[in-house]
Amino acid sequence: MGRRRRAVSLVLGSLILFRSCSCTMISRAAAASFDLLLCLPEGMKRTQVKAHLNRCNDRRTSSSEDCVEAEWKSKIEKNSFLYNGSKFRFAGFTLSGDERNQESHVLLQFGITDYRAHVGTNLRADWGSMLSEDLNQHAGENVFEYETPSGETLQVHEKDANSGECMANTLGNAAIVETCDGQIVLLQRSGNVGECHNAVVLPGGHAEPERIGIKSLQDWNEMNEKGTVPTEDDVVSELWNAILEEVEEETGILPSEVEEPIFLGFARRVVNHRTCMLFLVKTRLSSSEVIERYSSAQLKDRFESLKIFTVSIQDLIRQVLYEDNHSLPGCHVGCLELYRHYLLKSGTKLI
Repeated sequence: MGRRRRAVSLVLGSLILFRSCSCTMISRAAAASFDLLLCLPEGMKRTQVKAHLNRCNDRRTSSSEDCVEAEWKSKIEKNSFLYNGSKFRFAGFTLSGDERNQESHVLLQFGITDYRAHVGTNLRADWGSMLSEDLNQHAGENVFEYETPSGETLQVHEKDANSGECMANTLGNAAIVETCDGQIVLLQRSGNVGECHNAVVLPGGHAEPERIGIKSLQDWNEMNEKGTVPTEDDVVSELWNAILEEVEEETGILPSEVEEPIFLGFARRVVNHRTCMLFLVKTRLSSSEVIERYSSAQLKDRFESLKIFTVSIQDLIRQVLYEDNHSLPGCHVGCLELYRHYLLKSGTKLI
């Protein structure tokens, strides 16, 4: 049975970020739960990342494909802002050795899916039944250790990333946008989005296969038949370009106003089995300049959000990870946990 959730507020100095929580089948604790799939405390530059795009990483057809189409039709009838398009399907990764430092490399595994399949598998009410069709039932866990500058050894528990063979497993992205005065940028989503309505989130969205020539699953099939699949460099370039574009479209911060994004790892929201690729994006703008930019710019994705906020690094980590006083979705809570490990590895003192 569903239960009534109390409203949760995130205090930002004199501001209060508020999300009204009505009756739901998902408790706040469940919605905020996450798994870490890959933690990179030192971060990785673009040159340290490779990407393998292959049909063997595509979604396996399930026994309920008719339900996928029915779910999609139901959603687009209710929300005219939704549209179908190709998406990268996350299928795991391989690290080059046990070390995770500035000399390490990671190979990311991708297939192609679309937003229709994402809505019809990961976002459907009985998404857990789709996950149970996984033939391999990947349940492994890796324990990774690293040492902070103070000599403390910390452990990170990582779940198996390659699971949910019948699910779209669309790769999302998110940015920790750090302002020059030590604030983190947050948005409150609107009700015109496909998931996490009215939630407080980090800027982000999806990398788009369309920008490297894959507009649809039909395009993807034809490319494989002709041997014209995009290169690894094409895919990696899109991953980095996409997060800069999402930040610009959602906040107004220009690519010329930020440093090169740093890849910090993958986090997955347990509910909906939703994976997010996290980047650290540092801007030379102050928090007040970011808020002014959001208010004055003609943002392409303005319909996706209601408000913009900034919170100090310390306050955000404390309220979300230590006090559990927030309304962020689990994938973004996991992203903040990845960021926390990055801060600890860099010697930043937290609470």
